[in-house]
Amino acid sequence: MRYNYRQVQRMTPFYYTTIAAAAGIAGAAFFLPGQAAWLGAGIPLFAWLALTAAGVFIMRLNYFCASIRRGKAGKKRIALTFDDGPDPAATPALLDLLKARGARATFFCVAGRAKEQAGLLRRIKEEGHTLGNHSYAHSWLTNFLAGRPLRAEILRAQQMFKDILGEAPKYYRSPMGLTNPHLGPVLKTTGLKLVGWDIRPFDRGIPAKTTAARINGAAVDGSIVLLHDGGADPENLSVAVSGIIGHFTALGYSFVNLDELLGDI
Repeated sequence: MRYNYRQVQRMTPFYYTTIAAAAGIAGAAFFLPGQAAWLGAGIPLFAWLALTAAGVFIMRLNYFCASIRRGKAGKKRIALTFDDGPDPAATPALLDLLKARGARATFFCVAGRAKEQAGLLRRIKEEGHTLGNHSYAHSWLTNFLAGRPLRAEILRAQQMFKDILGEAPKYYRSPMGLTNPHLGPVLKTTGLKLVGWDIRPFDRGIPAKTTAARINGAAVDGSIVLLHDGGADPENLSVAVSGIIGHFTALGYSFVNLDELLGDI
């Protein structure tokens, strides 16, 4: 499918703010005298730079492209999502826990790591969890890619998953949650949906009880929770997830994968 940047981007906040900033700069240069022109042009330029920087780091702004942050409420469901795996130490213990508690989840896997853990990747699918694309290399540099290179990075991961599982994911989460002006068109051409989150406990390197408390106090019906199995301490992760599942199960909630949570959208 042909990459069409303008067609996809023309309805985004980035598109409109870029036009507004350009108009403001041109207007200041044309209508204002001397130093006032520099000041008049600097204000819209600074505002545009600030908004664009925020759009890069804050996915929920949907500044460059639309993202899914929460599922439909009404059925008391929560989706736990785990990034950066599969991890040969943490992921098996997590899968054991989810199976024992009758919970399903979603794993946004890094394809370059999944290549070395094909059996673990198959287990994720076989046990009823959803698998998502978390890029091939999981690098900060991914967000500096544009057009064909970015598409190649994402499709390389898609092909890896397809080779192992027989099918490719339909959900994508960008490394570190970063976005750029080119991501929307690339996802459009690859048929992937960008998935973010509405609950992020910043679980890296904190005690399990803290992670569980942050999620238990904030998650609601339809929440998509961001956690990490890649690089996690197996025991710490299992204790946190057990505490989360126990808390919400007692309240009548179920834990579902993204296919189930987003099936009504």
